[in-house]
Amino acid sequence: MDWQFPRSSYSVGLMCSAAVEYGLSLEQSLAGSGIDPSALNDQAAEIYPEQELAVIANIVRHLDQVPAIGLMMGSRIHMSVYGVLAFALSSCATGREWCKWLSPGEAMKRPGARAIARRGSGLRRGLNSPS
Repeated sequence: MDWQFPRSSYSVGLMCSAAVEYGLSLEQSLAGSGIDPSALNDQAAEIYPEQELAVIANIVRHLDQVPAIGLMMGSRIHMSVYGVLAFALSSCATGREWCKWLSPGEAMKRPGARAIARRGSGLRRGLNSPS
């Protein structure tokens, strides 16, 4: 699965807000990430995983003395930020079950998956067929 897709800047905004509460400036949190501070207030702004990881690395580096900083920040982020994958995760009893759910071979065994795949391939054929 490709994790290199753009995502909302919302979670980075929450992390930066929490970091400010512990005395870290927004500039320190965003250093080297390539994220413009105005993007944190823009609902349409998107960032990439490496940008989010750069912010996380900055926060951890500067606030390593704060006990359980990752748990505290993670508790502020609502699962719906991660879209449909989050809802899939919440429906699984274990992480192993979720990983199995994500595997391409298993996904096609789900009720309705084949119909959706057929419908999707038919649409592609329709779009690509000569007129």
